[in-house]
Amino acid sequence: MSNETYANLKSFEGQLIGSHVELDFPWRAKELVIINDEDSGDLKFRFDASAEDNWATLKAGETVRFERLMCKRLHLSAVTMVNYRIWGVG
Repeated sequence: MSNETYANLKSFEGQLIGSHVELDFPWRAKELVIINDEDSGDLKFRFDASAEDNWATLKAGETVRFERLMCKRLHLSAVTMVNYRIWGVG
């Protein structure tokens, strides 16, 4: 993470099985880590401000980190079973 001071941390862990979930932060996350914890299966995600058909994909075992972000809601979707972990810092 950067050399800034943050006051909030929110984490989510869960499992998607052919479904869609919306994760809400009580504040705007400035840094975000998304982990696809599955050995197989893709995890799709998008931010609330993104167009509804504008999804990014994390392959099995991949991690992505965003800095200098202002995100209040994250959408996740998976066709097969996928375990995920999310950390938001603000």
